[in-house]
Amino acid sequence: MMRPFKIVVAGPGKAEKTTFIKTVCDITVVSAGRGKSDGLQRGKAGDKPVAMDVGRINVSKDMALYLFGCAPRQRFDLLADTFAEGLLGLLVVLPSDDREATKEAAGVLSYFESFGDLPRVVVAHDLPPESEAELREELEVDGEVPIVFCDVADKASAKKALSQLLRLSRSILSGDTG
Repeated sequence: MMRPFKIVVAGPGKAEKTTFIKTVCDITVVSAGRGKSDGLQRGKAGDKPVAMDVGRINVSKDMALYLFGCAPRQRFDLLADTFAEGLLGLLVVLPSDDREATKEAAGVLSYFESFGDLPRVVVAHDLPPESEAELREELEVDGEVPIVFCDVADKASAKKALSQLLRLSRSILSGDTG
């Protein structure tokens, strides 16, 4: 029987969450709720935010990963019940060199602390590795939360972040919930 697991891909606007999901997933991504820009989104004029992305990765004949990309201002608490069962971990994608986005990402990380010992990985898109100490301070995360520096549009690079999350999630994957 196929065991489905969920991974939330969250982060600030224009953090390339959709790109990350499209890059790593095997099954075509569904982008729902594409609407008008609210003028607060960072990026190119005319870019429109996406409310939810969904992608699937077939890890084995027995396991599938579903990646859910959430809009930055989406009310996560409305989705908590949906995500709670089978939630494997959280990937927080940071856009390159944007201080406001880093503050927003810190809020996302803080919110998901209410999910308990949920494995979390920060995906630093196009940021220099030498900025790790500064990022940790701004995000208020210790060394137990990995920061993976990658290009989310490059499959091998993006999969490094996903692999890191899977390594952290071994006890969940093996069925050891205690």
